[in-house]
Amino acid sequence: MLKTRRSKQICGLVGWLLCFALVNWPVGMIGQRLEPFVLGMPFSLFYFWAAYTLLIVVGIVLAGLLFRD
Repeated sequence: MLKTRRSKQICGLVGWLLCFALVNWPVGMIGQRLEPFVLGMPFSLFYFWAAYTLLIVVGIVLAGLLFRD
């Protein structure tokens, strides 16, 4: 796996940026084009809720892995 602290930081940054891209234009506009309702809410609202939740979870997991050493 990742051996050095620097490689862990780079991997964490890339992973966080990929998750962050989910909530920004133009990737976030995909949520406007798909099914109208998911779990009783408009798909765009569900999409951004799910993307931000993923962003927070990935950030916490990566911070835990990075600062564990």
